[in-house]
Amino acid sequence: MRAMSKRRLYQAVLFVAVVLSPLPGLAQTAAIPLLNALTSKSGSSSPANVVKPPQTQEQILAALDTQQQEMQKRLDEIKTEIVKSQNALTELASTDVAARDVAMERMTALQLQQDSTSQILDGLKDLRRLNVKILAAQQEKDAWQPPSGSSPWPLAAGDELQFAMMQLKYQIQHQDQRLGVLDEGIVDLKKRRSKLEIDFRQAGTKTEAATAGRPQGVKSTEVIKRQLDQVNLDLTSAAVEKDIVTAQRRAASIELSKLKLTWDYYDSKFVFTEQNLSKVLTEIEGRIEKLRKQEQLASVRINRTLDQATAAKSRLDALEKTPNTPVDALTAARRALRATDMQAAAARIEREKFSAVIDLESLSLQIWKLRGDIYSNNDVVDQLTRLKLKQEELRKRLDQGRQYLTQMIAEKSLAAYEISEQIQNAKDAAEKAFLTDLLKPINEQLDSARSVFAVVDRVRQLLEVTGEELVGRERRLSWSEKLEATSVTTTAAMKSVWNYEIFAVDDSILVDGREIKTKRSITIGKSVGALAILVIGFMLISNLIRRTLAFAVDKAHLTTSKSVILGRWLSLLLGVTLIITAFNLVEIPLSAFAFFGGALAIGVGFGTQNLLKNLISGVMLLIEKPIRIGDLVEIDGITGVVTSIGIRFSTIHGAQGTDTLIPNSVLVEHNLINWTYSTPNVRKDIKVSVSYSTNVEQVREILFNVTQSHPLVMRTPEPLITLDDFGDNGLLFNTQFWLEIKAGVNSNRVMSDLRFMILKAFTDAGIDLPFPQRVLQFKEGTSMPVRIADSES
Repeated sequence: MRAMSKRRLYQAVLFVAVVLSPLPGLAQTAAIPLLNALTSKSGSSSPANVVKPPQTQEQILAALDTQQQEMQKRLDEIKTEIVKSQNALTELASTDVAARDVAMERMTALQLQQDSTSQILDGLKDLRRLNVKILAAQQEKDAWQPPSGSSPWPLAAGDELQFAMMQLKYQIQHQDQRLGVLDEGIVDLKKRRSKLEIDFRQAGTKTEAATAGRPQGVKSTEVIKRQLDQVNLDLTSAAVEKDIVTAQRRAASIELSKLKLTWDYYDSKFVFTEQNLSKVLTEIEGRIEKLRKQEQLASVRINRTLDQATAAKSRLDALEKTPNTPVDALTAARRALRATDMQAAAARIEREKFSAVIDLESLSLQIWKLRGDIYSNNDVVDQLTRLKLKQEELRKRLDQGRQYLTQMIAEKSLAAYEISEQIQNAKDAAEKAFLTDLLKPINEQLDSARSVFAVVDRVRQLLEVTGEELVGRERRLSWSEKLEATSVTTTAAMKSVWNYEIFAVDDSILVDGREIKTKRSITIGKSVGALAILVIGFMLISNLIRRTLAFAVDKAHLTTSKSVILGRWLSLLLGVTLIITAFNLVEIPLSAFAFFGGALAIGVGFGTQNLLKNLISGVMLLIEKPIRIGDLVEIDGITGVVTSIGIRFSTIHGAQGTDTLIPNSVLVEHNLINWTYSTPNVRKDIKVSVSYSTNVEQVREILFNVTQSHPLVMRTPEPLITLDDFGDNGLLFNTQFWLEIKAGVNSNRVMSDLRFMILKAFTDAGIDLPFPQRVLQFKEGTSMPVRIADSES
């Protein structure tokens, strides 16, 4: 018998985990192939011998009946094995410790198999009941008839139907979660079984070596075999439980689909009159009044329990101060103090329960008033957004309360479980009685939290129904109403964004001559308004200053340099005034930027030394005016006209058409040549060389006339022609003349024109420009040998 039982259990290891897809209208039967493997009388290890899974509901019920009978036989066999093992254990001598340990291990394994088999048998009975329920539910759905009456239907009928549908949806969600947990457990069991199979095969090799004096291998094989048997039973039990949950989900789904038929037939055509609303509100207000009276009674209980706790504390203090107080008396006093403290906490939570339920009932009042607005005949297009926001706000409040209650229930349940364990392990009656009294207030707290949780769920369901009604009311709007609702929603969203508070700053205002501290909010709207005023204001100010200065330069003969300086200072002054005005208009106190001002000061102090240096240098340039716009300057080999004097850098336009940005500190610290600082007149020189045989007076006259004939050369002072030097190759003449540096005058071009004119005049007068010459002289009295080379050389 034992060999046959072990063989059947080992065969089940090869055939578990056969899962069928659910058939329409039927529950899953994943456990039936496992049960076939467990109860098979065949010794074959081929999966082909497994009984084909049933395909219809009747076949499933028949298969479940068969499996119940087989599992009952299997349970009876295990019970018989347990009796035999008990007898064998009794017959063993107490001195044979090893044999008794083996017998005890086998007894324990059989008892575990008995528990697992009983659990599987109970699951099969439950699974059959659920399949019968599924069959009846499917028949009821197929025979569904619409409810009597006609639309519009009473709102109470719709609420009852929706609450029932919500409960079924919650059940399906919980069952899906449970199925996920069961799937993970089945996967873990399969992994464990695979590992045990490997260990079993490896231990089989050691069994052959048992004859060589190593019986420990045989013992290891038996242990692994029992573990495999138990894992197989656990896997089958998990599969049966999964089938039960799947059947429960299927039954809930069929019931939900049947209720949806009725809901679709109603088509959200409900009526809710003012009289109905008044009746509901009266009922809620009556419940609130009753709860307030219960809250008052709970307050009285709190005072009584607090007095008891104070008295218990006084007794304990007195005993602790009394010398030679018995330990039992101190223990009893401490226990009494702890018990009264727990009773006070339970009373306080009870009052909080009534207070919370009162708040929830008040919330229900708001929800029902909201529903009254939805079902009113008034035009609620402009109120839909407000109602939806209100519904969302209430939902968030309920979710927060529900989360808190969930955590509280978990904590109190854990505390109750720990005290229950202590009660079971209590050694004396006094301690057990104390722990029992201690458990009572904890259970009261737990009951209070659960009752509040139930009310929260009820109100939350009512709020979800209201949300769906809002969606349905919005869906029934006409196109014009939808456009109006969209406009209202968009406007509300824009207002919400516009009035969103970025941060708040401290401010003070004067009220009746007294300074009052207050806070001002900085919103997105205020920020955008201030930014718009600043942008438009700066554009207007810049345009006004530019036009005013252009008029002053044109009519009042204001210099360009002064107009630039005046424009910069006016821009700075009016810009600061505009900033202050803009912030005052949108009611943003300047103290809001105190932090940013401090941060800016720190940044300037540590990271902007060069910027400050150039800033101060720019101010000095604007005040002292060593250079002006239009001046011809030269610095560090760069020559050009000053086109801009900025706060941080200045711009010099060179002859090549490039603009060089030079930091103001460089202009102040380095040597700067300003060709037009005191006057725009600049002297230029043109040097020319003629041969020694040339008439110098003629040369001077030609140079003077040519220079005087150029229209850009100043007549006063007149050009000066000088004979500068007796050069190696000829006489060196220098022509000095003056130019007025102004717009459109290029000194290099003027000098080039003069050189062309001088060259033409010299050519016409027959004056040659000398070439480089060298005169060689030989010393007298010395001879120089001369030799005529032949052609070969």
